[in-house]
Amino acid sequence: MRKAVKYLESEIVLKGLIYKKDNSINNREIADILLKEQKGFCAYTDEPISRTSSSDIEHFNPTLKNSTADNYNNWFLVKHKWNQQKSYKWKNYQPVLYPAAEDFEKRVIYLDGDYISNDNDDIEAQNLIELLKLDDAGLAMKENVISKESGRK
Repeated sequence: MRKAVKYLESEIVLKGLIYKKDNSINNREIADILLKEQKGFCAYTDEPISRTSSSDIEHFNPTLKNSTADNYNNWFLVKHKWNQQKSYKWKNYQPVLYPAAEDFEKRVIYLDGDYISNDNDDIEAQNLIELLKLDDAGLAMKENVISKESGRK
């Protein structure tokens, strides 16, 4: 997982798009823009999202979903499986590091096929790693292969 990028001038923000429960046309537009901004990759796994991939608009903080506080900064496009893995565990992993935090890449590092917290006392980073299963060896190995194949670093 890399630091997520959120753009001040995102098309989502400029158009004033709002996630609407059960409105697939509206939400498809949001998903398409997120996919473009994420350069075609899942925000959590860095796996490519293709036209045949099952993906979701992830509400990073699920407690904000369908509230007035839910907005572009809380949305990421992710593979469906990883979205489902996280949803029921949110309360158990607080506080948690925000994927677009300025210091993300200093706090979560990829080392020898594994994601680790750069500081053993950084509970937010450790909680993010556990919440998103970034400590899943199979995911880390797959990402390393994808990164090499796609030229992503």
